[in-house]
Amino acid sequence: MSSDNIFSALAKYNSARDENYLTEAFVFLMNSLLIRERAIGLEILTQLCVSNNEFSFDEDEAISISTQETTEQGTPDIKVFSPDKLIYIEVKHDSPPGYKQIERYKKALESSPVTIKHVNLLTRFAVDFSEAEEQPYKHVRWFEIYNWLANTMGRVKDPVSVYLIDSFNSFLEVKQMSLQKVSWEYISGVPALNNLIN
Repeated sequence: MSSDNIFSALAKYNSARDENYLTEAFVFLMNSLLIRERAIGLEILTQLCVSNNEFSFDEDEAISISTQETTEQGTPDIKVFSPDKLIYIEVKHDSPPGYKQIERYKKALESSPVTIKHVNLLTRFAVDFSEAEEQPYKHVRWFEIYNWLANTMGRVKDPVSVYLIDSFNSFLEVKQMSLQKVSWEYISGVPALNNLIN
């Protein structure tokens, strides 16, 4: 664990609430990007929240991202809110969604006057929705977050944002929640490693 990685360094104080810490760290990063690198922040937010270009976030749109929104139907991990959008995102580290969790959060959205109301799911592992009564509007995996952030690094100019993105992705690597591109070195190296073991 790198000592200059702020997210990994602070994680040791939050081991009992692993999923909550992961959520808080990600929301902190997203809010920072929306302030310091607005276009990059909107790009990641769009990839996280929007399916098939059905809607978009505008450059001048007032967007707030917060955690642990209390509703009568439970407590979604992330709330993305703007004047015409309300999106709940349930975050899972190793566990599957709780009993009728997606359904309950959709019900919690019913009373909101905004136009766009969705429940999304962010997980480490794939989820089988074949038997679920309610499915999320969009299901995202943590390795996708890792890749989206990594793909922005050549375009990010703000040094604080570069540091935060790099630190968060390093944190995901430590947690084995990244899926890095397999290059020729790995392809050639695996048979060589097998030969060495034999």
